[in-house]
Amino acid sequence: MSKKNKKPIPSLTPKGVVEPSVVSQWESIERMQRTAAGFWANTRLHAILIFVVSFLLYANTLTHDYCQDDAIVITDNMFTTEGVSGIPGIMGYDTFYGFFKDPNKGNLVAGGRYR
Repeated sequence: MSKKNKKPIPSLTPKGVVEPSVVSQWESIERMQRTAAGFWANTRLHAILIFVVSFLLYANTLTHDYCQDDAIVITDNMFTTEGVSGIPGIMGYDTFYGFFKDPNKGNLVAGGRYR
């Protein structure tokens, strides 16, 4: 706030003298507003907070094993075991084809399963 546009601090005494406590209250309010504005403008802090909260939320799952259909989709799938070079196969074929390695067994369940 510039000094030209600064609003005068209201007087609480009959003589027009401003009490020191009123000045300190206005100053503390302005300081809190600047601090709040600084927090909301700090995008780096927001990114760090989101990362920390997300990590803490899912940290307990780091030691979990695979379950249910993870063998079909991840561990025993020929495309996922190839690494990056298997991406065209993942995008071009059904999940069952990567697991069974037989195009006829892809019809066991209707519909494509891409993940």
